[in-house]
Amino acid sequence: MEPLFHLLLPLGILLILFPKLDKFKVVSLSLLTQVMDLDIFLFLDYHRLIFHNFTFMLIIALIVFYFLGKTWFFVSL
Repeated sequence: MEPLFHLLLPLGILLILFPKLDKFKVVSLSLLTQVMDLDIFLFLDYHRLIFHNFTFMLIIALIVFYFLGKTWFFVSL
């Protein structure tokens, strides 16, 4: 249930609060929410220790800023 919750909640919030955003980019960036749960496959003993922190999410958001710009940086946060 958690990965589905991580996907649908931010997607719903963005689409409801900011209906003028490009929907393709919003849906594409919503897949970034699944990155948080990759540690369950990589480090079984350390789930929620490696990728569930602000530093890692800020790094992902900065990568988005570099490729897509300021607006999408805030969307990715």
